[in-house]
Amino acid sequence: MEEAATDRAPRGLPTVAQRGPVRRRGAHSAPPSDPYRIRPFAEWRDQSLTHPGPPATPTELTHAPVTPSASQATSLTPGQNLVLPEEAWQQLLIDFSFAGADADLTLFLTDTDGQVTCDEDFVFYNQPSTAHGAALLGKQTEGPHTVERAALHAVALPPHIQRVTLAINVDVDTGLTCGALTHAALHITCATGVAWTFQPPADPHIRAMAIAEIYRHTAGGRPVWKLRAIGQGWADGLDALARAHGVTIE
Repeated sequence: MEEAATDRAPRGLPTVAQRGPVRRRGAHSAPPSDPYRIRPFAEWRDQSLTHPGPPATPTELTHAPVTPSASQATSLTPGQNLVLPEEAWQQLLIDFSFAGADADLTLFLTDTDGQVTCDEDFVFYNQPSTAHGAALLGKQTEGPHTVERAALHAVALPPHIQRVTLAINVDVDTGLTCGALTHAALHITCATGVAWTFQPPADPHIRAMAIAEIYRHTAGGRPVWKLRAIGQGWADGLDALARAHGVTIE
């Protein structure tokens, strides 16, 4: 992906085939009132994807809310990978926190070739959820930082989904790059409180970045899910990021 950083940013705002224009910030749906809670997949699917409604009462929680901290989380370096524990396959809460500029979190659910196979496998602010087990939970300000959250249920992903790429992009029309992001950090937590964190580089030459990926692997003769920190990207933002993962740009 490093060589893609030489791409030039195109004029105008990219559009996605069959999905209409990629709208700017402000067109997002309202985030759930309790984005911290990690719910069982069946409940999450019904309430977050099909019938959004008021948050569940505390008696319905299967786990106490977990907010990762630097002291609790395992810190990753670019290129580092690890096998996720089985409890993480059930449910993961993904937080991307940052300051300095605005950015959007995007998830790509891809096949063995690293390409999406349908529109539903592209999770972004115009399409914040998919029936395949991934959803954006919203963006909000917390003190000096902005935090955008997503949920992933790896066990709910169909067999053709081999990889989930967690990416961010800065609006090319602002003239800003990923170098404008400060205090950027990715936090991934499972329901038991086990957590991982990665601080992506503040690269002034790119406007979109694949921060990390969660992918299928075989270890010791059995299937597992792994996590890899990446921190590499593209100069022309969401346009190039989408094309690299098989999303058709008009």
